[in-house]
Amino acid sequence: MNPAKSPYPHWDARGDAEPLYDNCCQYLIVLSAIAAGQQLPYTLERLAAGSAKGVRLVGEGEEFVVLFNHARELVTVGDLETDAEKVVLRLRGETVEHEAVGGSVLTWRGVSLPLKSNQ
Repeated sequence: MNPAKSPYPHWDARGDAEPLYDNCCQYLIVLSAIAAGQQLPYTLERLAAGSAKGVRLVGEGEEFVVLFNHARELVTVGDLETDAEKVVLRLRGETVEHEAVGGSVLTWRGVSLPLKSNQ
């Protein structure tokens, strides 16, 4: 599909329409199927430090931390310290799974996490 002819040109920097909110906004879409009347399985907490913004989702037995840090500045948000552009952490008990884009520092609760070298 040609971005200039996209039905959503405001989402693509190459589109021919005025961007919504500008093209550097990041979005996290979380879908959870729940029965009618059931409470949400997660609590949501907004995270912010410097120009970095993100969310922390806490559910029964697991936690997610998602952070967008366009300036790639070294920030500390709760138990996370990083200079990565994007970070996603998933915690289940003592197990920490993570992905990060860019950066050279990724520390969770005082423990340095490995970063992939191809980012």
